[in-house]
Amino acid sequence: MSYNSVLVKTPLRISFFGGGTDFENFYTKYGSFILSCAIDKFIYVIVKKGSFFYPDKFRINYSSIEKVNNINLISNNIVRETLKFFRIKESLNITIINDIPAGSGLGSSSSFCLALIIAINKLFNYQLRQNQILNIAKKIEISKLKSPIGIQDYLPCLYGGFNFYNIKSNNQIYKKKINKNYEKKIFQSICLVWTGSFRDANEILKDQSRKDNNNTFELKQILNISKSIYKDLSDKKLDIKKFGVKLLETWNLKKKLSKKIFTSKLLKIEKQFSTINNIYGYKLLGAGGDGFYLIVCNKKSINKIRDTFGKNKVLIVNKYCHPAKAFYLNK
Repeated sequence: MSYNSVLVKTPLRISFFGGGTDFENFYTKYGSFILSCAIDKFIYVIVKKGSFFYPDKFRINYSSIEKVNNINLISNNIVRETLKFFRIKESLNITIINDIPAGSGLGSSSSFCLALIIAINKLFNYQLRQNQILNIAKKIEISKLKSPIGIQDYLPCLYGGFNFYNIKSNNQIYKKKINKNYEKKIFQSICLVWTGSFRDANEILKDQSRKDNNNTFELKQILNISKSIYKDLSDKKLDIKKFGVKLLETWNLKKKLSKKIFTSKLLKIEKQFSTINNIYGYKLLGAGGDGFYLIVCNKKSINKIRDTFGKNKVLIVNKYCHPAKAFYLNK
């Protein structure tokens, strides 16, 4: 049966522990442990086969509108390189809708890249497996576009849920689900606080990448903390205060990876955190600079956080969500 339109819904993510150790030049030497979950905020991508009624072969709708006849003229890097990878010859209309703008620290670019690959896979019935979709995304964003990113952002989008990912030096990835009781305990003790603006992560990540050899000591410490949290969860010894303290430890280590990660604006925000009782720990999600802080606290403190920063800047995450899904829209 032939379809001409597909909608793909991919989740954004929260990364708790292990961020920075998921870069290939690190995990191929030392391995990586990542604790992360997919959340109920999404990127939606609609891909529709074009019509001869439109004069433009490719129409891409996002914060800009592109209408071109040649793939090479597409400005959106991920769209352009994905269509080139699949050697798309048919006319396509592509629409991208975000629940939260790019630059949030919630893995939006990788979520979008996966969504577009999944949509093309579904529309043209390529029957790609999950590991193939992951490898294609890595080829497009990391190898072709030279985006200075790790691989952790793809995993919650692709697999959903709340999981530990053990990334081996041979590129094998082993996934372990978090116990349901601990999921509930963690979600009751976290919230996200928006810094008030978003950022382009590439410059920060490029600076961090240039210093990777000098950052090995800090990254090894981040890895060891992640392993210790994994052991606590596996041994059913999770203490939410310790969870928060260890989160703050990783954030303080991450600040040392690049001078561009931490700013005077963030320092002011963190001083406000210090005035609120029972905040156990926090970290800025993503590369740094701006976006969302992840707060671990006593659940009664969330109201105080809302009063301090304003309810519109505080995002409550109640549960993890399922992986990316694709839907046919019409025949």
